[in-house]
Amino acid sequence: MRTNSLLLFIISLIFFTSSADIFSQDRDLNRKIPSFDELMQKAAVPKSGITAVPLEGAIDPETYIVGPGDELTIGIWGAMGVTYPLTVTPEGSLIIPTVGVVNVSQKSLAKAKKEISERTKSKYLYTEVSVTLTSPRTFLVHVTGVVGNEGTHKVSSIDRVDKAVILANYTTLSAANTLLINQSKDNQSELNLDLQKLDPNKIEEIYKRISTRKITLIRNDGKQYNIDIPRFYATGDNKFNPFLLDGDRIFVPLKNLQVDFISVYGELNKQGAYEFVEGDNLKTAILIASGFTSLANKEKIFLYRFNKFTNKRDVIELKYPDDENLILERGDQIFVPSIESKTNNLVIYLSGEIKNTGPFPIERNYSTLSNVIKMAGGFTSNANLRTAVIVRSSDDIGDFIHEDFELIQNLRSATAKSLDSLYLIRELKLKRRLVNVDFLKLFFENDTTQDMILRNGDIIHVPAISDNLYIFGQIKIPGYLPFQKNFSFDDYINSAGGYSDMADESEVKIIKAKTYQWLKPGETELQPGDAIWVPREPERPFLYYFSIARDGLGIIASLATIYLLINQLK
Repeated sequence: MRTNSLLLFIISLIFFTSSADIFSQDRDLNRKIPSFDELMQKAAVPKSGITAVPLEGAIDPETYIVGPGDELTIGIWGAMGVTYPLTVTPEGSLIIPTVGVVNVSQKSLAKAKKEISERTKSKYLYTEVSVTLTSPRTFLVHVTGVVGNEGTHKVSSIDRVDKAVILANYTTLSAANTLLINQSKDNQSELNLDLQKLDPNKIEEIYKRISTRKITLIRNDGKQYNIDIPRFYATGDNKFNPFLLDGDRIFVPLKNLQVDFISVYGELNKQGAYEFVEGDNLKTAILIASGFTSLANKEKIFLYRFNKFTNKRDVIELKYPDDENLILERGDQIFVPSIESKTNNLVIYLSGEIKNTGPFPIERNYSTLSNVIKMAGGFTSNANLRTAVIVRSSDDIGDFIHEDFELIQNLRSATAKSLDSLYLIRELKLKRRLVNVDFLKLFFENDTTQDMILRNGDIIHVPAISDNLYIFGQIKIPGYLPFQKNFSFDDYINSAGGYSDMADESEVKIIKAKTYQWLKPGETELQPGDAIWVPREPERPFLYYFSIARDGLGIIASLATIYLLINQLK
């Protein structure tokens, strides 16, 4: 009996000692539990102090590879909840207090979670264990080839190859406004580059000079992978632009679209020339061109292929998707026609004293001025047909020709000088011409010779009847004056208070309302809407008058000398 009691006492002592040890561990763990705010801050900002890298989406535990520097939070949930914020060591291990060391390097996040959970549960029975990646690691990769800044560049484990390539070039483009630069302990610049916020024009500038479909990725184990960035964007397949790993090496070759290309044109969303990669087929070309437009004729696609024997291009007719697996050759050109014949949105613009103004559709080579005015309801009662005009843009020579093409053509043999040359340049840059049409003859006298076929972009403007005449320049009271049929030119000058002291009366001009001709007062009859321009008498220095007097005296002296010589000869 005594023996049984002693045995029971020993077992109880061992039980309470173990329980005390467990409770002691729990108390130690409890003291390490961070607050909610601390956990959120920990998850958002890595130890490096760099703002968390933007994510494409939720990280896939099956594909994410754990490595040194990853920050994980381990939660042990039982009677008392405990969390451990831990960092994977440089050796690739995770040191879990009271549990031990777990090797997680080069393992998927899903596998690492499983091993950590199993090891922790073996120590803490009857508990639930959670493992969460709170901050992806950063590391260095080596980028060489046709890049602006060869060497090592800092990236994160959720960055793809294209980011390292852009980073190796972008640092040479004065991108201080776009890059977030922090100084590390070794006084090297750490660049946190968000591709979503970069200037697309600068990325396009980079991609113009470097290969984007023949980039080589070399892993630590020596395996090589071909990186095809346009194909990744077209398909979303990770194998064409995988996530980076510690120790990756990237080689970027030169792009040569003069020889090494395939091209796609026609009804495609992104037509143009692309790098050729061995194994490309018709489907690949369509994908990297972002697919067909809604008007694409997939039943009749033309493939132009150079024939080395005839030195000409063979034309091969294809169907899609029947021929999507057709292997392409370097230099192949693909054209996708439209299922619809070309139609244009032809429209003119009506303004002023027309009953219905604004854009107005027309038919090519059919719609005439008289028909359009009739369909638009005719003129208002206040329309001034005497000054009505048609303004026409210059012929459309296509979107691919530079806007200064016509200007250069016209100026090549131009002999205009001074103000004439300034007027010519402005007229050509404006690309607008006045059409010579007499509205009064057409609509009041039924002179069909004044009717004309309208063109796309024509502007028909009919001003309102004006009962005024405008006088400005060196006049005492410039401004509008009521038009008076019985008034002469001098009457209008007197009505405006007469000339000012600086007026040059010999150079006064009348500007016609419709034609904008500058005429002398005696050359035209004043009409409503006309303007009178009184210029300033030019200010000339004393030397100007002195030179005139000197030249005059010289001429007189010459004439006198000739006169004396003639008399002597006689």
